[in-house]
Amino acid sequence: MKLEELEGKKRFYKRCAWLFIFFAFFVSALVGRLVYLQLWSKARYANLARAQRIQPTLIDPQRGNIYDRNYELLAKSVDAYSIHVIPSKDRNHREAAELLSAHLNMDADEIEALFLEHEEKQTNFWLARKLSFETANRIRELTIPGIRLITRPQRFYPKGSLAAHVIGIAGIDNQGLEGLEYYYDQFLKGTPGTIQVERDAVQRRIPGGYENLIPPVNGSDLVLTLDSVIQYIAEKELKAAVSATESDAGVIMIMNPKTGEILANAVYPTFDPNDYQSYPALNRRNIAVTDLYEPGSTFKIFTAAAAIDLGIVDAEREFYSGPSWSVGGGSVRSSNIYGHGRINFLEAIEKSDNIAFAQISVEMGSARFYPYLASFGFGKKTGIDFPGEAAGIVPKPGQIAHGETLQWANIGFGQGIAVTPLQLLMATAAVANGGRVMR
Repeated sequence: MKLEELEGKKRFYKRCAWLFIFFAFFVSALVGRLVYLQLWSKARYANLARAQRIQPTLIDPQRGNIYDRNYELLAKSVDAYSIHVIPSKDRNHREAAELLSAHLNMDADEIEALFLEHEEKQTNFWLARKLSFETANRIRELTIPGIRLITRPQRFYPKGSLAAHVIGIAGIDNQGLEGLEYYYDQFLKGTPGTIQVERDAVQRRIPGGYENLIPPVNGSDLVLTLDSVIQYIAEKELKAAVSATESDAGVIMIMNPKTGEILANAVYPTFDPNDYQSYPALNRRNIAVTDLYEPGSTFKIFTAAAAIDLGIVDAEREFYSGPSWSVGGGSVRSSNIYGHGRINFLEAIEKSDNIAFAQISVEMGSARFYPYLASFGFGKKTGIDFPGEAAGIVPKPGQIAHGETLQWANIGFGQGIAVTPLQLLMATAAVANGGRVMR
């Protein structure tokens, strides 16, 4: 019996020893983990805790203003209010959605769905933009967890549709989308700043808490060559002309031929950049720069200039203008059903006679005429500081395998080629200023 008791005690002590070893190992592991967290992971967990309280916010720079040549304001940025939502476990999504829907043009179910979607993804999002000061104040008073009101700049065009096709538009995120707003976006937009502040559970700033500010760098201002008064008159007259002629669209461009400065660039139909979404996208095209047209009789100026410079014509050179002229396997019709009969060069200009200018073009030939057209700037971009400029279409000598003579007969009076209104303006200015093609 004593032997059995001794064996029992041995087993008991053995079990106690193993239990002690297990607890010793457990305590050692726990102490080791605590030491690791305190010494090696302290900074990491401190940063995680700090990140929950301190939320960085981008500070938008002030986008540069746009002025006309007389410093009349054409575009500026004004403050607008936006609702920025961050995930929050303290927010009752349904209750918050119902409170917000009472002040926003949004359904409570729609708002709740957005809350749930972004809560699951743990992502921030913009709930509403361009809020009025009064609406923003009402939202602020609700003190909903995770709801922040942020003041952001919004583009405003004080003169409405004036020069809208030139100025273009900027988007809600302060980025240029069209026109000069797009072309000079890097120049106008500036560099965002950052502010870090310590906030409580409902995202209110903690007085005396951590704060760090990196200020934004505002964008630069842009001064145009446009004159607002001339632009206004051009737009008014263009609208009347388009209406009177029942045309689909129209362009008026006005330039100082001595300097190359564009004083007006009117396009109709137009749009208001403050509410550009309400207009068809085609209304926003600056067709003076982006679209191509056959210049027609306006092109006869350049045929005449080239012929005079080559010594092919003078004031008394005579032409016969019948109803039509057979050339190059085809025919050219007169601008007058009966033709103009025998006329000299000055009369051909006065009567805008197609046949006389077709004959001049054929006599010059494509090899001699083409370099003049290239010198006037046709068939290539002018280099204007505006996006989407078209180069135009002018066939090179020998480019047309069959019918080149007929093609160049038509080019003599402005058919069979395509130019932009801007190219036509620049080339005409070169005739007016003594032959200098301006930029």
